[in-house]
Amino acid sequence: MPLNFSQTRDLLHGFNFKDLFIEQLGWSNPPAYYANILPRDGCRSLCAF
Repeated sequence: MPLNFSQTRDLLHGFNFKDLFIEQLGWSNPPAYYANILPRDGCRSLCAF
């Protein structure tokens, strides 16, 4: 999907980052957040995926 520079500029000037990232750049929040506790160097670490 090509970037619409005019619309992107308008969204930036209006501080409308939600629409900029989701609609123009195609970014969205992942559907779920996964966290695992993994052993590392003798202690447990929380890792987010």
